[in-house]
Amino acid sequence: MEKKMKRTLPFGFILLLFFLTACSGSREAAQPPAEPPRDLPQPATVNLADYEDFDAEAYPDEAPVEEVVVEHDVPEALMGGKVTASSGGSRTVQGFRIQVFLTQDKAAANAKEQQVLDWWQSLSASERPRDLFPRGPAVYVVYRQPYYRVRMGDFVERSDAQRALRLIQDQFPNASIAPDRVTVTR
Repeated sequence: MEKKMKRTLPFGFILLLFFLTACSGSREAAQPPAEPPRDLPQPATVNLADYEDFDAEAYPDEAPVEEVVVEHDVPEALMGGKVTASSGGSRTVQGFRIQVFLTQDKAAANAKEQQVLDWWQSLSASERPRDLFPRGPAVYVVYRQPYYRVRMGDFVERSDAQRALRLIQDQFPNASIAPDRVTVTR
């Protein structure tokens, strides 16, 4: 065993020396880099006027010779920002509708739409709020995946939608107000 140790001792010593010299690095890498030279040439400035040959004096500004008239088919009431029923104008705004029914079945949604229309027809003239539904109730079947929604009315003001909701909830207790884009004619 002593013989074996005598053979491996020089080998271990050489290995240790090799490891220590490999980890130390070179002296050149440890020195900071030399400062860059201070006498670098400065970039030359170029005067672009030496290369430009455009003469703006040949193009004086002149007033237009005649006035341009634009012809359009937009009614004057709309041009003035006043939309009325007589002008045939309408606009789409953020408003409210009454959601009566929600389902994944298209046939059930169509049946509920017909039920809403039949209910409206069964109301007497005094029970129908003409100020909320001047042309009768607008009933919509709207599909937004995965549901069909049966909605009524076009209300700009939430207070009008709440008044209509009280009437509609007598027949359809699960009805609720839903924000929606509505088209109004004024």
